[in-house]
Amino acid sequence: MDARDEQALDAVKLYYGTGLSQGEVAQRLGLSRPTVSKLIQHGKDRGYVSIQIHDPREQESSLATELCNAFGLSGRLRSSGGFA
Repeated sequence: MDARDEQALDAVKLYYGTGLSQGEVAQRLGLSRPTVSKLIQHGKDRGYVSIQIHDPREQESSLATELCNAFGLSGRLRSSGGFA
């Protein structure tokens, strides 16, 4: 791991981990904001950052599908969440 990787890790931890702005990260690390932006991108490119989105609508749809399969139900879901 080189110095750029270490800086990128520091930047992504401060940016994503503590919620600081890029400007605040720059101040903490003694760097310019554009440099922090590049370090954050470097961290993403190196796989140091992963972002997961948990959409409850997808979970509900998945649960409904599992229930239909488990109980042999058929039908289509209405927009209100019930069966048609």
